[in-house]
Amino acid sequence: MRLAPGALEGLSALHKSGYSLIVVSNQSGVARGLFPERALGKVKRSLRRQLAAFSVPLAGFYYCPHHPQGSVDGYTIACRCRKPAPGMLCCAADDLGIDLGEKLSRH
Repeated sequence: MRLAPGALEGLSALHKSGYSLIVVSNQSGVARGLFPERALGKVKRSLRRQLAAFSVPLAGFYYCPHHPQGSVDGYTIACRCRKPAPGMLCCAADDLGIDLGEKLSRH
């Protein structure tokens, strides 16, 4: 996995400004049978390693492996976690103690 040029510097600046860095990602490739869900653990570890080189912690890593038109049993569903549904954001907010309403009202 490679990040876009300048991404690490930008993420470092966000971290230094007090932002928590959280991945929230649709991963329909699991439901479509393109890769197993366990492959996402490697992605998470790689990202953590790259960010750590810049002293940037990854506060959370959330993904949705579902897709209604998938082909893998157990993943072929319409769910509340798949963006644009709010499931992953709500889960991250609960896990990390983030008040989404307060954050939105400040901008």
